[in-house]
Amino acid sequence: LLRLGTAAALAQAIAFVGGDGDPTARGALAAAITIGRPHAATLGPAIDAALARIDGDDPAFEALLRMKIEVASAQDGDAPSPVDVDAEIIAVFPSFAQMTKLGGFDAMIRSLRTAESLFHTTAHAADADLSPPITLWMKVLENYVHAWLGPRLAGLQREPAVLFDYVDRAIGIGWPGYQRWLEPKWRDPTEVGGARVEIPLRAIPNAARELQEHRRKRLDSPLSVTEWARLLVLFAVDHPTTGFRNLFKLGGAGAPKAAERTISLAHRLHTLAAVRNLVTHRASAGAATLAAFRRSYYAAFEDLVALA
Repeated sequence: LLRLGTAAALAQAIAFVGGDGDPTARGALAAAITIGRPHAATLGPAIDAALARIDGDDPAFEALLRMKIEVASAQDGDAPSPVDVDAEIIAVFPSFAQMTKLGGFDAMIRSLRTAESLFHTTAHAADADLSPPITLWMKVLENYVHAWLGPRLAGLQREPAVLFDYVDRAIGIGWPGYQRWLEPKWRDPTEVGGARVEIPLRAIPNAARELQEHRRKRLDSPLSVTEWARLLVLFAVDHPTTGFRNLFKLGGAGAPKAAERTISLAHRLHTLAAVRNLVTHRASAGAATLAAFRRSYYAAFEDLVALA
């Protein structure tokens, strides 16, 4: 199909990519598809249909987003000049400049560039589905946070007796007092560019349910950003009067207002995840929500890098 290169052949290939065949094969095929200007208008609907059939964890998802960018770029023949994607990211996420020079971040950098490009090519398009960049941004964040905090939680779980004792005392006994301290700092519900989401404080201890049952959490695949946000509240804040401690040993723990900054970051991460769930499952993202999400996302990422 790729060798034929016709619009009909490429449409069949894209349909396969968005189907229920072998994920590895679909991902490999998606990575090999390039959308040229002559076929852009014809293949745009096929790409959107394929994206609608898969989720953000699918191996073909990011390649389909790249195709979507290619279609938008091919159709925007009057654009004055291409966007400097790295410069746009660095303007709101200064640490990105250094990250591009470090080894081991290639996949993350590539995904951030794809999401940012998609934001610029679709943000002002009429009737466009604006949720794909949000989905990809959150996929990047999920992998980054898991890679950062996963080893810290794994280290705690290597001494289960100590960990379970902490959970029993802090979460089992100290939570009511800790919750009262958190309440004025934890805005719920909250809005992001007009999108209203709920961030229930009472749900925070749910992230430690396995630990409360004296079972280790499985870390062989990334935990959600929601779960990590809740775990930050439970394991990354020193609050002596209720027994909560910064067991994750995050940087800057001794700085003034360190606990408040960690709670603020956890709330922002939780909010981003809630918006992602809203726009991908129950509503479409409007331009205002997308722009506000982008600002909050990169600000949160900058804070994460500072703590790492």
